[in-house]
Amino acid sequence: MVQLGVSAKILGISGFVVCLITCLVIFQSLLSDPHQEIFPLPALYLLEMIVASLVAAIGTFKDGERWGRVIWAAGGIIAAFVLMGAWSIGFLFIPTAIFVLITALLSRQRRHTQFLIGAIIYAGAFVTQIILMFAAIRILYPNTIF
Repeated sequence: MVQLGVSAKILGISGFVVCLITCLVIFQSLLSDPHQEIFPLPALYLLEMIVASLVAAIGTFKDGERWGRVIWAAGGIIAAFVLMGAWSIGFLFIPTAIFVLITALLSRQRRHTQFLIGAIIYAGAFVTQIILMFAAIRILYPNTIF
């Protein structure tokens, strides 16, 4: 049981570190291109990925079923970003999405929570993130065609 908790913590921290490095590289790339707009959306999405992966990493150190659910939700948010950003930068976040998903699975075992509840939370966060991303694009860039 102790080994399982340590593995989840290492994966959670790894997911955050990989996400942070990926975001910093993307920020640097965006800042170096004078034709690329960085704010509001690219910057907000990247900050959201940092926060989601950080929350998942913090959740591995906390006890309680609620934190296990938070990890599942963070995984769904990151997976939605990978899908929506697949045409631009989303694939760069696949390692983070995998780390957080495995962390959620290991966390589920440690906290004895039901897989179905975790999967529903993951799917709910996934769908909600996609809706929010489309809404943000529509509001900030009304001429965008989907």
